[in-house]
Parts: sequence; C-alpha cells; structure tokens
Amino acid sequence: MNDWPDFRRQLSDLYPRLLLYAEGRIRRLSWPRGKPQAQDFAQQAIEKALSGKRTYDRKKDLFHNLCQIISCDISHEIQSYDNRCSRHFTSEDDTIINMVDCHENPEDIAL
Repeated sequence: MNDWPDFRRQLSDLYPRLLLYAEGRIRRLSWPRGKPQAQDFAQQAIEKALSGKRTYDRKKDLFHNLCQIISCDISHEIQSYDNRCSRHFTSEDDTIINMVDCHENPEDIAL
C-alpha cells in the first residue's frame, strides 16, 4: 500500500534540500569518488517513495521521510562496500608478519 502523499509539485523545493542532506552525510564519511553520489541517493529516495517500495511514516513530515531513505541507503552502501573491501585474517594466514620490537623496554633500563 502506498501511503505517500503526491509530492511531485514540491520537488523543486525538496530536491535541493535532499541533495544538501545527502552531501552532508557523504562528506562526513570520506566517500570514494567511484561510489554513488548525493544526487544518486536523492533520486533513489524519490523513486522508492513514488514506487511504494518504502512506507511513509505519518509521524514525520515528507522531507524527513525522504531523508530517512537516503540515510538507510547510504548506510547500506557503506556496509556493502566495507564487506567487499575488508579482508578477514585468520591466525594461519601467512601474509601476517609478527613484528618483534628489538629495542629495549625503557622500564627495564630504568630498573
């Protein structure tokens, strides 16, 4: 069920505000250039709202509902990016080198 109000006439006001919100979220994250950008997240939020893929929270206004979609999409993108780029090491992994400090411990010298 699509509970979203018809906001197509409000897009000229909403879209720049959504871009600003998405850009602010992305800038705090050291976002790589190859990843989706603010306009991508704003457009996806609008598409998800219009298609009914996301539900409308009547406790929040329209702008905050769309911001919630943007926030979730950015979070999901971060999680999927981190999962693809991080490598989980095991104790048997031969690429891990045990670095031993050859310097004397200053506390041992003082004693």
